[in-house]
Amino acid sequence: MKRVTKKLFCIIFLLSISILSLFAEISGSGSLTDPFILSDKNDWDTFADNINMGINADKYYKLSDSFNNSAEPITKMAGNNNSYPFQGSFDGNGKSLVVNISETGSVAPFSWVKDASFVNLCIEGNIEIQGDSMG
Repeated sequence: MKRVTKKLFCIIFLLSISILSLFAEISGSGSLTDPFILSDKNDWDTFADNINMGINADKYYKLSDSFNNSAEPITKMAGNNNSYPFQGSFDGNGKSLVVNISETGSVAPFSWVKDASFVNLCIEGNIEIQGDSMG
């Protein structure tokens, strides 16, 4: 009985963390004139989680004027499969997105995109592919 209780607690805990990430806020409304502003790695992780669940995938995003994630490289990809690609507009604001990604399959900060646009973005760091495609 104790073992079942522990497993149930772990499942409930993991679900609550996933649900809380849905409600993490990124400033902005996602419109052309008021894009979602990503200020740090936590914002990127929220952005990637949302895109990977098909939430706000077709909105406008921009890196903040002070964005600098060189101390905390991005490890999470946005657009994790063909069902949930990134379909929005991403303005890098002349900043560099530092990455450290090692995955199997499609590997890139934006691994699946469809009708998306990217401007003013530089990507630096390490991408290790363990599969057969990179985009």
